[in-house]
Amino acid sequence: MDITTTRTSCIYDRTPRFVQYAYHFTGKERDSESGNDYFEARYYSSAMGRFLSPDWSAKEEPVPYAKLDNPQSLNLYAYVLNNPLSRVDADGHDDKTPEKIVAAAKASEGSQSYDINRPNVSNGQFFKPGTDKCNEYVSDTVKNADGVRPVNMDTGKIPTAAQFADPNVKIQGLSDPKPLSEAKPGDVIAQDHGANPKSGNEEGHAGIVVAVPHDGQPGQTASANANQGGKVTVNDWGFRSPTANPNNGERNGAASPPPVVRHPL
Repeated sequence: MDITTTRTSCIYDRTPRFVQYAYHFTGKERDSESGNDYFEARYYSSAMGRFLSPDWSAKEEPVPYAKLDNPQSLNLYAYVLNNPLSRVDADGHDDKTPEKIVAAAKASEGSQSYDINRPNVSNGQFFKPGTDKCNEYVSDTVKNADGVRPVNMDTGKIPTAAQFADPNVKIQGLSDPKPLSEAKPGDVIAQDHGANPKSGNEEGHAGIVVAVPHDGQPGQTASANANQGGKVTVNDWGFRSPTANPNNGERNGAASPPPVVRHPL
């Protein structure tokens, strides 16, 4: 893929001319001798549609930035997992999707945008007042950070919290559900709370993993907390004991199956 910046100018004889500038695909500088684009860590060839050298990391790894549930990540010459329409490589390395999701989740802490008492519209869907919007928060946050909105691949709609946890539901841009022991920062975390006894609707809770347990500290997640009116809260939901008291209304005690995580692809 190549996007060349040009401009029409009228110089003296008023003849339109195209002046070619040195900055091309995603604003990267093109080397005039080789015709390749400089991405800091390495060079990209727009003619070949790939990097000219394999990706590398400061920490020695067999396959840098590999995500074993996404075969595209094993190609160390590919540009942003061969998905240039929705992702951008800033420095010639992996597109750092998980880090972007974590940063977006942390930045949203305290937001009241998912207030349960007001209506919202996202992905062309209407979220009515009086509803928990944790699933909308997850989908919006990943979309804003990654460029790929998690939607149910069968319906095109934002998954419910229970669907985020359901292994039978395929979600765009996310892996199948994995056990909590495989959690990584940037993952979507979800738990199925079972059917509501009044409505019969399957309920649950979903959020974003911003830290995993370490040095005796519990993991941390960001979610639109219905117990606080939909305010985005960062706490240990998903990593706390199922019998913890209080449970902040986010986890349906030991009666619910444990939370699961989905990795961004």
